Amino acid sequence: MKKRIIALVMAVTLVISLTACAFTKPDTKEADQSGESTGDKDRGGEDNELSEAEEAMTLYEALLRGESKVNVYADDFELKAGNSYSIEDMVKAFIEDEEQTSIGNFEHTATAYTYTDPDASGIPMLGLKLSYRMGNDVSWDTDRIILIKAVNGELKYVKQEANVYRSEAELYDNGVLRSGGSDSAITYVARYETADENGDLKFICDVNICLGLSATIIPDFYLPTDADLSLYPDYTAYIAENEEDSYTLIKLSFEPYDYNNKAPEYYNDFIRDNVQFVFMKNDRYVDADDFFKPYYDVIGIKVLDEEGAEYLEAYLSDNGVLYDTVEATPCVWTSLQ
Repeated sequence: MKKRIIALVMAVTLVISLTACAFTKPDTKEADQSGESTGDKDRGGEDNELSEAEEAMTLYEALLRGESKVNVYADDFELKAGNSYSIEDMVKAFIEDEEQTSIGNFEHTATAYTYTDPDASGIPMLGLKLSYRMGNDVSWDTDRIILIKAVNGELKYVKQEANVYRSEAELYDNGVLRSGGSDSAITYVARYETADENGDLKFICDVNICLGLSATIIPDFYLPTDADLSLYPDYTAYIAENEEDSYTLIKLSFEPYDYNNKAPEYYNDFIRDNVQFVFMKNDRYVDADDFFKPYYDVIGIKVLDEEGAEYLEAYLSDNGVLYDTVEATPCVWTSLQ
């Protein structure tokens, strides 16, 4: 089932444009785009002055050699604000974290790295992948993908996500990190994020995908709670029996949802102001049919037709994301010996 869901998701979900820079070795001395060795070359009369890309690579190489640390400015999983971590420190922090020890005894098995260019500036971002095994229970084996950005002479921790159990994470070669997983037998969720030029986390969008609908119906758990749904049909009656005739619903959020906001109207306002729904069938945009459209109009949610979906595609493209039928290219990871 998981392979089927992933295959369907790849046919309808967001795609990240392929704009990566090619950085492959931790010990390279050729980080400028010209490919020339820097050495003692005179750069505009300033001997030995490193470019930003070269300085970034120097910092990353030191980290990979165990000679420098990453600064953390906000709590994220087991890494805490105000602390600095070497790779060895990060490895231990996960193993010793109370939440992880409550699951079992984890063993670090591998570390890998990769480089991307999230803002297409030529200044690389480092990706680390820390892999762990937990005894014989392979369902809890995990990879932690960690983003680190060199900014103003320091290494800033950006974000991490995990491949574990029913969750998954993937780093693409243009620096976009996708996280998510199956939410149920017919739903898939994903978040797309990257780092900006300052090394701060940049939210792109959240995606919910509902598969196998026999009509252009939005499940009621996606709708505002204050809407009158007394005449709204039960979506479970519209689960398709034939995959070839089914519709896919895509719910897109352009602001991160604040789960700490408990205000009564926050959820409903968020759905109406920040969410857009798109239906697809056989990789083509389709409009909601006349039976369901009046409900969506009255509720006040945005359900896009083909023309609106094209506008949405342009909007996402302007923000570094393509709405297409092919998954973006994952990074190639190199083992750190």
